[in-house]
Amino acid sequence: MAEQKQNQTEEAKGKKKWLKWVLILTIPLIIISGAVGFYFSTMMNGADDGTIPMKNVQTLTIQSFTINLADAGHRRYLRTQITLEYADRKLLNELELKDHRLKDTVINILRSKRVADLDSNEKTEALRQELIGAINELLNDGEIIGLYFEEFIIQ
Repeated sequence: MAEQKQNQTEEAKGKKKWLKWVLILTIPLIIISGAVGFYFSTMMNGADDGTIPMKNVQTLTIQSFTINLADAGHRRYLRTQITLEYADRKLLNELELKDHRLKDTVINILRSKRVADLDSNEKTEALRQELIGAINELLNDGEIIGLYFEEFIIQ
């Protein structure tokens, strides 16, 4: 009888050890899978960190510009086509109403540049940010969240 009781106690201890190891391995896996699921769900739907889901982004392409660059003693030209991204659908009306101001602002900024101001990715990114800032200063009903060069040719 004592031997049978001892066997049952050893079996219970063995089951407890097995259960302990299952819990030790399972709980971290549950936590990790939850974190991975949360990460991917926020990436697909737009996180609450200020990013806007792609399904809400609107675009407006501005006609192609050909602009004289500011290189002294050289006849250098820039041809570019720009697409703007914005999130608020109401902004389209304001962009269309202020189309002439928007184009004038872009032309004035681009005409002040030399080839040396546009000859690297870093400088082009700085130009992009300058254009976004200048365009956003013109707007009252929203803001531009992205600006993309669809054409960028220097001759």
